Amino acid sequence: MSAGSFAPFSSNERVQAGRLVLLAIDQNTIDMGRGRTAFLSATALLDRLSPEDRVGVIAFPRGPRLEFTTARQAVDDTLQKVIGTAQHT
Repeated sequence: MSAGSFAPFSSNERVQAGRLVLLAIDQNTIDMGRGRTAFLSATALLDRLSPEDRVGVIAFPRGPRLEFTTARQAVDDTLQKVIGTAQHT
């Protein structure tokens, strides 16, 4: 198979155990200085996942990001960096 070409099939041969969980956070809907309840809920979810589950974080539009990982402390550290940016006029 040449570079840039794709196999005509997929395989589960090298699939890792566990699920992929993406925490997507819209910072524009969280008031500045608020959102602690949402983060506590995310932490509670993390506590219920199996060790094989990989978690990723993306906060948009300008927040921190974390690739899928099984390192729960890295996920928690990333969540702590999310800041709400909603402004009501």
